[in-house]
Amino acid sequence: MFVLDQTAAPVWLDVAQDIRIAFRPAGTECLAAGRRAARLAVRDDDTADGTVAFVMGCARWGAVAWEGIGNDEGEVLALTPEGVGRLLDQRPDIYQAVDDQYVGPLLELLAEKKGSSPSPTGISARAAPPTAKRARKERKTKPTAPSAPIENTSPPAP
Repeated sequence: MFVLDQTAAPVWLDVAQDIRIAFRPAGTECLAAGRRAARLAVRDDDTADGTVAFVMGCARWGAVAWEGIGNDEGEVLALTPEGVGRLLDQRPDIYQAVDDQYVGPLLELLAEKKGSSPSPTGISARAAPPTAKRARKERKTKPTAPSAPIENTSPPAP
């Protein structure tokens, strides 16, 4: 049985030392935001990495708060989608943490396909018997023509 999360409260993730980002629960809208970002990135730039754009799109959509991010004067910066993109672009370790902790679990859930997998306990409905007939055994055939002689086709030396 699928357990429905009824809180939908943001979850804080520690993405680097002294840096935390709160993300809304990843779901259908997050997936759509990531796909849209990837599609736009590769449409506009044929050298763009669709996977990076997907993770960035999910992070921009999902981030609702952060801690530990400031400017060069030590002032706390307000979270913006552009700021999230710059952070992930400037800090590959944070990009990786967001990919592993936020986007990865969403993709794993998508890959599970719980509703269509056979039951591990063996009580799934039995598959229908195959309808295709067995293939005939391969017949041994005789060669129809002898191999062509091999001759030197190079031009004569001067």
